[in-house]
Amino acid sequence: MFATQLDPIYALFIELVSSSFEPSRRLQRPSLNHPQGTMRARRLKKSGACNRTPKSTELTSISAHPQQPDQRQSPIRYAQREPAMKPEHRPADFAARFSPGLTNPDAATPEGVVAAAGTPGKDVVKRYNIYRNNVTVSLIDALAAIYPAVQRITGVEFFRAMARFHVRATPPVSRLLFEYGRDFPSFIETYEYAREMPWLADTARIERAWLDAYHVADASPLAAETLACIDPSALAQVRFVTHPATRIVRSRYPAVSIFTMNRVNTPVTPLHSSDAEDALVTRPDADVIVSRLPPGGAAFLVALIEGATLGAAAQTAFEEAADFDLPANLAAMFSAGVFAAVQLD
Repeated sequence: MFATQLDPIYALFIELVSSSFEPSRRLQRPSLNHPQGTMRARRLKKSGACNRTPKSTELTSISAHPQQPDQRQSPIRYAQREPAMKPEHRPADFAARFSPGLTNPDAATPEGVVAAAGTPGKDVVKRYNIYRNNVTVSLIDALAAIYPAVQRITGVEFFRAMARFHVRATPPVSRLLFEYGRDFPSFIETYEYAREMPWLADTARIERAWLDAYHVADASPLAAETLACIDPSALAQVRFVTHPATRIVRSRYPAVSIFTMNRVNTPVTPLHSSDAEDALVTRPDADVIVSRLPPGGAAFLVALIEGATLGAAAQTAFEEAADFDLPANLAAMFSAGVFAAVQLD
């Protein structure tokens, strides 16, 4: 669902350039070494398009080697003299001028935009504004698909208004729709009308982590039995390589509980807790799993991700939570598929 590309948007840029931008058109010169060349010359003579076509070009049958007309009187001589396309009229250059205004409602219609062929009298400015609105709506829809829990919390109307402001300030940089909106949580954090929901940004960060874990490359999780092959006296010196899908989101709010109750279409029950919750996002198999880490668990795992040894990471966890249970946390992390490999210095 989220692997859909932005091709329909950017392809239309090029379509507009190639079909509607008149300076980029050029005449197609028929080959004089092909029978179609003689047929073209005869048709121009009959229609009166060029009264100076020599009689020698009028043939009653197709010749494999027709006589080439004088270049000075050839009906295609104008194509030969047409100047080369100006740099600003090239599709890539035109798209660079066309696209910035698509997320800015105050931007003027780019210079060089003309109505499509066959639509005389259409207002170019109006048509560009319609297209600009369609692009904005498609990006808002993408954000709604990426952050469904946030939309459920705020309501559709509030969410789309907030998303519209984000779209105007943040054009896409990737053709993949699921890559869009990476900084939307940070935008929510500074959005004036969301200040009464300080936990909303962290909820969005968990949704972003969920999507990233969903799309990351597959990898086999490390089995807990692997540690049995290591000398117990050397366990404190081992280092772990985390699974590519492993993500951690730390929050001062009950963001995991808020995320969980709003990702399903069931009635929302009152949440009376205000405790901080750290999220662990993993995908050991096909399904993404979001778990709440116990006190000290996030500090322990962050240290391991940053390359600390098992002993050093455990010490970090004990400093944050004196009751940190190392064996229980390790067992839960192996079960969740947090690790992909183990290394011994």
